[in-house]
Amino acid sequence: MDTLRFTLRRISRKPLRSLLTILQLAIGIWLVTTLFSVYLVGMKELAASVPAFGPSYAQLRLIRIERQPNRTIYKPVATMTGQDLSALVDESEAIEAAFFYQPTFSALLYHLDRPYRVRTVAGVSASFAEAVQLELVEGEFFTPLDEEQSSNVVLLAKTIADYLFPNQSALGKSVSMQKRTGVGHEWAEEEFQVIGIYEGLASGAGGLLDETFVITPRVASSLGEGESDLFIRAKQDQMPEAISDARIVLSSHLQDGVELQVATLEEQLQRQVAQLHNLSAFLAIFAFIALFVSAIGVFCILLVSVLERTREIGLRMALGASRRSVVKDILGESLLYTALGALLGVPVAASSFNSMGMPFVTELLPLAQESIWHFPWQAGFYAFLLAGAATLVISLYPAHKGSRIPPIEALREL
Repeated sequence: MDTLRFTLRRISRKPLRSLLTILQLAIGIWLVTTLFSVYLVGMKELAASVPAFGPSYAQLRLIRIERQPNRTIYKPVATMTGQDLSALVDESEAIEAAFFYQPTFSALLYHLDRPYRVRTVAGVSASFAEAVQLELVEGEFFTPLDEEQSSNVVLLAKTIADYLFPNQSALGKSVSMQKRTGVGHEWAEEEFQVIGIYEGLASGAGGLLDETFVITPRVASSLGEGESDLFIRAKQDQMPEAISDARIVLSSHLQDGVELQVATLEEQLQRQVAQLHNLSAFLAIFAFIALFVSAIGVFCILLVSVLERTREIGLRMALGASRRSVVKDILGESLLYTALGALLGVPVAASSFNSMGMPFVTELLPLAQESIWHFPWQAGFYAFLLAGAATLVISLYPAHKGSRIPPIEALREL
């Protein structure tokens, strides 16, 4: 308590200098807190993204690898058809479902002659709804005949339906979109009828598939084209067997340098954890530089303070104060600066967390699907501990110097 009162008295005597020191520490603690919060929330969300029923989804892609002197080219090979989907389910005891999913990003949706930008529109096979456990709010999914004929029917995510058709049912209503009408890049704007409203996908599917807001029958079937990608859902704990069976069933496509590339939710999770570690290490460089600069500021302030208080410290020691008490007072001053910096820096980090911290994670980690993030207050505690340790270590020299002031030197200045 005596140390606290002594330190507060010192701060009150030099308010401007003390305020600048506290602000400098607050900036460093703010950056370190943001770093810890990004890492803690990112790891928590990635762990929560693994579905309870296990990593049961996998993406299978046909690619042709062309190795050139200076680079390697990976070209997708679109030869898989609906017959391959049926064969995978019929011939493998480990595969529960198979489906096609082809996303189109940043598409335009027209309603009442007004354009709306939709982040993802997906053309899928008729087996998609059952495979990803699509949660229908209204209506129904399209049929295999709709897929075969590429019918102009569409399912909307509930958020899109509520926005386009507020306070009314979207079923039976019409929207317009661009649709591929020929082999290659022939597109035309056509009208689609809304036949269903859906809420979301199964958690495991969400790890491999982009968040989809509009679903239509795929057009490749009606155009006589194949697909380069398909997805399978394996039975519980049978993913290795499912992948092995898929290689056998699709072996007819694996000729002339064509290979089957497999991506599972577990592998994607491992990649994203590595990305989060790399991001954290990159940000840590700047955060720790800021914290080190802040600690240097505390060091300079304490050193100047010791020089200014030579007479005061010498008199205290002449009156019986121990070197230990002098060291304790100086280190206590550094800790109080750190605590006041944390009281300012941590709330700032919490208030700016969603706007400044998590965009790094959402860009790198598609598995982390939340839009509103809860600030982990333990990140502020960790930042305070780290800042406190840094300032204590760097304050040892001023404390040691102050404790070595000879009392006789102070008496000479009287």
